[in-house]
Amino acid sequence: MRLFTGKNGGAISVFLSLILLPVLLFCGVIVDASRLFASKTVVSAAGDLTMNAALAEYDRNLKDKYGLMAMAHKPDDPETRAKLLTYFQESCNGTKYLPIEKKGEEDLHSIIQLEVEDKDFSITGVENSSLSQYEILKQQIIEYMKFRGPVYMVSDVLDKFKNLPLKNMRKKQKYVKKKSEYGQKISKIGKPLKETKEKIDDCINEWNQLINFIGNGTPDFVWEYKNKTVFWLGFKSVQKYMSGDPVNMPWEDKIFKLPDDSERVREYLNGDITWTESEFDDKKYSDIVAACSVYRQEEYLRFGITEDNGFSEGDIEKFNTLGITLKKSMNVLQKNYRISEEEYLKNCKDLQGKIQKTIEHVEATSCEVRKKLDEVKIKYKEAEKVKKEYQSIGNELQINDEIEKNETVKIDLMELEELQKTLEQNEQAMDLLKKDMNRKINDYQSITSKVSCEDINGIQAAYISSLGSEAARNQFLSDREVQWAPLTGNSEMLNPYDCKFYKNVLSKIQDEKKEDSEQKRKQEEIRSEAEKNQGKYTNVLKVIKNLANARDLNSEKEELETGFSYPEDYPSNGKKTTKTNKVTETVTVKGNETDDNSIVSDSVDRMEMNGIEQLVNSMDELTGDLLEKAYIMEYTSEMFNCFTTGIESEKESATSLSGDILLEHYIQSGEMEYILYGNPNTISNVMFAVSQIFGVRLIINSVYVFLDKEKNQMAGIVASGLSTGAPWLYPIIKYGYLFCCALSQSGADIGNLVLGEEVAVIPGQKVTLTYKEYLKIYMLCAMLASEGEEKLVMRAADCIQLNTKSRLADKYTMVTLKSRVQTSTTFLPKVRAFLGKEEIEAKRSILYRSVLAY
Repeated sequence: MRLFTGKNGGAISVFLSLILLPVLLFCGVIVDASRLFASKTVVSAAGDLTMNAALAEYDRNLKDKYGLMAMAHKPDDPETRAKLLTYFQESCNGTKYLPIEKKGEEDLHSIIQLEVEDKDFSITGVENSSLSQYEILKQQIIEYMKFRGPVYMVSDVLDKFKNLPLKNMRKKQKYVKKKSEYGQKISKIGKPLKETKEKIDDCINEWNQLINFIGNGTPDFVWEYKNKTVFWLGFKSVQKYMSGDPVNMPWEDKIFKLPDDSERVREYLNGDITWTESEFDDKKYSDIVAACSVYRQEEYLRFGITEDNGFSEGDIEKFNTLGITLKKSMNVLQKNYRISEEEYLKNCKDLQGKIQKTIEHVEATSCEVRKKLDEVKIKYKEAEKVKKEYQSIGNELQINDEIEKNETVKIDLMELEELQKTLEQNEQAMDLLKKDMNRKINDYQSITSKVSCEDINGIQAAYISSLGSEAARNQFLSDREVQWAPLTGNSEMLNPYDCKFYKNVLSKIQDEKKEDSEQKRKQEEIRSEAEKNQGKYTNVLKVIKNLANARDLNSEKEELETGFSYPEDYPSNGKKTTKTNKVTETVTVKGNETDDNSIVSDSVDRMEMNGIEQLVNSMDELTGDLLEKAYIMEYTSEMFNCFTTGIESEKESATSLSGDILLEHYIQSGEMEYILYGNPNTISNVMFAVSQIFGVRLIINSVYVFLDKEKNQMAGIVASGLSTGAPWLYPIIKYGYLFCCALSQSGADIGNLVLGEEVAVIPGQKVTLTYKEYLKIYMLCAMLASEGEEKLVMRAADCIQLNTKSRLADKYTMVTLKSRVQTSTTFLPKVRAFLGKEEIEAKRSILYRSVLAY
């Protein structure tokens, strides 16, 4: 000390005393600050160790079966939280990390003095970090497949996808559809053409019947009435003669003298004077007139008709009743005329009604025929438009259709319009004819008044006796200017049979042949084969529908077994699902009609299924992220089962990539189908998948048979034999035959696919696909659609949750820890007091917050 102080005499000690206290305080502050920083380091390390401990306890079942990393338990579960709190507290204390022999000597807690309270400790899973989140699950699947599912695992399917013989398939499909549409449209002109022919034939036939009824310009009932007018003349003649009026009879000026004329009077009395006949009898009329001559001299002869003058009692009796007898005969003559008059007027009325009805029918039918021809014209133009479209597509595809000329129907629209004009002219003529006929028949009806309205004179009364009944009738009608105008004067109609369209088209329409033919036999053979193979498809649907082990996500039984209610507890909740409750049924093959339009129509409707469109469109949309999508596709197809899993030919696919037995999954036959379509009903998903594959096979096979030369030739032979007299049926019969071939092949294909066998994509080609590979391709295509990948990943999550019975929403991949740790200080409170300030607490808080993930 002396060395330093020298000769100062102790003055330096006072100085040191003055500066010692501040130095000591400063050192104390430095010590407390160091302790705080050390505490933070210790707390941070303790937090990391605690979170690592939480993440280290992962779900082994998920990891082993599906390669997914997630905590086995929720970190905020009471038991798990208590355990992790202990880890954190002990990590902060550090006592357990010292060797046993030094525990009593160096206690980390005694140095940094950390205290962790239960209420200040919080550890939870990070929200949106569970496996029920799309991005999290997708990333884990891709990471898993990078090691467990290298590219060679998907190369086979990708190579098949790239090598599928679907080049220009959309155009080929459109070509087939347009060609079929042409067949449908051209076949639709058959019915209106057939109806046109029937209506024209009906009009001509009905008109001819009317003309036959009219006769040679004058109806037969006119002649009957004309002949019966002689009864009126006879009646009026007898009436006039009996009334004593002057009649120019041959014997009018002769008076009978008895007994000289007794013999003649007796002859007149004994004549046949009782008229009962409906036909006029000149002899009987002569006897009646002769008896009338006796009756006119009744008063003179009454006293001479005695037995003394040679008259018998019978003669006397006849004479006494002569007037009554003559009046009766005269009444019969009048009655015969009145009956004929009534019949005549009735026939005139009936004829007028029949003519009017026939003309109106002809007009209406003619109008209908013109409309039918307009319909034919429109449909023919539509068919021609479609023909140009498919021919244009065929030219682009360089399809050489050698039989096309036989499939097209040619209609001359100029000839068709000529027939329409003829019918229109007939309608105008019919309107004029109706007016003319009404006028003439009204004249016919007025003739009866001319015949019977006026009395006759003495000369006319003697016509029958002097001229005979026929001549008398004609003379009488001539006197009264009675004439019947012929009805056929303006009844000429332009004959539609003379039109070229009728001769060239309509006249060739024949009834369908009923006899058996080689063409019909071949057609029935292909129909039978189509029905037989189509039955395989129907049976597959029946088998699927009756799956005994099918489990549905939304049934009460499944909810009790799994503890999950659909859709609330599933990762895919909120994602739209494909409506698959309505399964597209197969095309019905009808075998009793020549017209196969129903088959073609149904088949073309089936070609509207978007499976092949989606497949072909996806080929054009493949982008750089295909590998990731292929990983997801391979994961979902190799980790889950499908309808054919476990079938004899697919035994190797009964286990997943991780070695898990696929048939022990909760959904035992249809996980891939559920992932694709998302319906909670397993059977509906499988049926829809089978139906969609059938629809795609039908489209591909239809394109194939349409472009196959040999099948086209056979179909052409069958159609030629069955379309005689109806050329518009040729394309539809041919296409019906071809579609039956496609149906037959498609039914056989679907039967083989559901048995796990490979089927050539195009018959005769080397590229083949199985049922499962079709689903793989559909999955890859579905992922290319908007939100398609997310839907598939989340439905896969549903299956994972079902199989592990673990709620994926509780399976976190990230954990967050938050805690407030108390640490003690020694000098800082003292310093404030020394400086004259308010003393602070000796303990300081350290707030720790951190996140850790796999």
